[in-house]
Amino acid sequence: MSFATATLWFWNFVLSITWPSLILAFKSQGAFGWYTAWCCILWVLVLLLVRETKGKTLEELDQIFAVPLGAHAAYGMRQIPYGVKKFVLFQNPVPEQIYEFESESEVSNTGGEKAGREVKEDLGKANV
Repeated sequence: MSFATATLWFWNFVLSITWPSLILAFKSQGAFGWYTAWCCILWVLVLLLVRETKGKTLEELDQIFAVPLGAHAAYGMRQIPYGVKKFVLFQNPVPEQIYEFESESEVSNTGGEKAGREVKEDLGKANV
């Protein structure tokens, strides 16, 4: 958390230092356009290079980071039309799955049937 706060303060400092010179050089709409262009460029880079890790187990993270960066970037590009269909056109497209996690049948075949039952019981108790 301290790294995130330090990063935020650093970029606030950069913004406060560069804003007066951008206002003089570009006027206000040009300065805002400059920052907007950088936001758009960085949005695309995040879409292509950053992998979703929220709520994943360590085993799932191993599978996520086993996918080559080029394949993940291509998957990110395919997510743009998906996002447009879902959030702009309000359609219900089928999401593409790039990662293949172990299914319950694979867990039960490897001797984890009892553990799978215990997980289901715990989930059932949590949902009550």
